[in-house]
Amino acid sequence: RVALRRGIGVADRRRAVVGTDPELAGAQLAVLRIAPVREPVRTVGGLRRHVLEQTAMLAMEVRLRSAMSEGRFEAGDLRVYAADLFRAMQYTQIAAVTEGDSWRAALGQLCAEIARVREHGFLPGEVREARRRMETRLERFVDGRHSMPSAELIRWLGYTDAQGHAWVDPDRELALTRRILLEADGARLLEVFRGLVPEGEEAVLVSAPAGDASCAITR
Repeated sequence: RVALRRGIGVADRRRAVVGTDPELAGAQLAVLRIAPVREPVRTVGGLRRHVLEQTAMLAMEVRLRSAMSEGRFEAGDLRVYAADLFRAMQYTQIAAVTEGDSWRAALGQLCAEIARVREHGFLPGEVREARRRMETRLERFVDGRHSMPSAELIRWLGYTDAQGHAWVDPDRELALTRRILLEADGARLLEVFRGLVPEGEEAVLVSAPAGDASCAITR
């Protein structure tokens, strides 16, 4: 309902925006999708959706970092996430930073890796690593909550309330997350990833150093 009032809808075609600035030393690339916000996490079903989406994006990050180490993706840094922002929109982003004018090649490599995942899914090792990272994130929070300063805890509770999410005891959330992760096999994460970034609904943003601002976005 909030999304409708703000005029946020799902894109009906692929879009690209490329801007240049001679003072930039590197380029920032992003493949993103904006869609209407969903209901806050108030049920086990909502938590399942959240956990599976975060795990799918972690698997995509694992894929890209592996491509970077193998020289198949020329990027200096990554930012991969999916979130409901400000209770106004669902925002999914796969972004990278490159050096100099190498952004054209990097953008092609980024789009190619996304296309491979859509077509063939994640590798078993990528799925295992994403599940491990998801569980580790929550374990660290549970371990640290007893020593968390009261001001930080209050800020966290305030953020949770502002987002409309139900508060769940961290130990309970960890137990539920572990159960949900048992469902996070390759087929399930592929289905979730395709839903987060459907082909033809994404936008591509490029901030480049200088020169030709033309950009062909292909599959």
